[in-house]
Amino acid sequence: MIHIKVFGVKEEYSSKEGGCGSPSGCDISLSIGEQYDYLVEFLEQKHMLKEVDLRFIDVRYIDKSKYIEIKRMLDVGFSIPYVYINEKIRFFGAIPHKAIFEEINELLY
Repeated sequence: MIHIKVFGVKEEYSSKEGGCGSPSGCDISLSIGEQYDYLVEFLEQKHMLKEVDLRFIDVRYIDKSKYIEIKRMLDVGFSIPYVYINEKIRFFGAIPHKAIFEEINELLY
């Protein structure tokens, strides 16, 4: 099982300064919540949801003493959302569904 956590605020939009290139498959014109929903839909279409524990965590309500790295990234000014795969930060600033899919494939096969 691959664990993916997306930290962000669903109603907000990604910053134009985030780390998202078009080949990675993210669309910063969508809200973070819409990007997350699209990721869920994309992984479902690729029959990957059964291989993934996927969670959205709203950064406004987390215990920052338990998420020290998230607190540090917020304090420094890294753009949300933050995408963690198996407890490691992999992407920030947007939710790149194609790049996430590729990472899942690498981890599975």
